[in-house]
Amino acid sequence: MTTARIMPAAAAAPTEDRRRFVQRQAHPHCFACAAAADGGLGLAFRALAGGGVAADWLCPAAFQGFDGILHGGLTATLLDGAMVHVLFARGIVARTAGLSMRYRRPLRPSDRPEPVNRSLRPFRHQPQPAQTPNLP
Repeated sequence: MTTARIMPAAAAAPTEDRRRFVQRQAHPHCFACAAAADGGLGLAFRALAGGGVAADWLCPAAFQGFDGILHGGLTATLLDGAMVHVLFARGIVARTAGLSMRYRRPLRPSDRPEPVNRSLRPFRHQPQPAQTPNLP
């Protein structure tokens, strides 16, 4: 089982209620979060006390690029999904405009989660709060 996890720098107080609300309002058709039965990955992110998010996921054999190694595109999808859910927990609706990754080692379906906050760069633009009514 692999857990996608990202730990952001301190920002507005993130909450699980806010993350769920923004996901439902602004992100209802996400490939990463959609149920496997609906053609998605079935990731169920949850906000963590330290401000990050986590999602436990068992990689199906069909999603391996080479035997025992997660496909690089799926690795990028896991990271992209985690990053957007960190923002959702703060009430920020965001979309990925670009994603550049350097793969340092293969990710195996059985790997333990590792924090990746040291790899994140600050925003170039000030993020705007979600434009959704009654944000929790």
